[in-house]
Amino acid sequence: MGIVSTGKHPDIKIAPAMAAADGGELVGVYSRDQHRAEAFAQKHDARAAYSQLCDLLKDSRVDGVFVSSPNALHASTSSRRRKR
Repeated sequence: MGIVSTGKHPDIKIAPAMAAADGGELVGVYSRDQHRAEAFAQKHDARAAYSQLCDLLKDSRVDGVFVSSPNALHASTSSRRRKR
């Protein structure tokens, strides 16, 4: 799985839930800030950190993405996902 955004909700709720799920694995995380993505990935044992959304979406290990960006950005993020 992948996560779009490194905010409080994915940090406290989503990433830990993915790790706790049977067979769950956080493969990659996207943030506009590469350092923030890397810190989040390290904290939650993700395999990859991205500062370009298209790179997360192109990662063949990612079979689903949790979009946790601001609501106003959900449509544009989701439509990019479908075009993969």
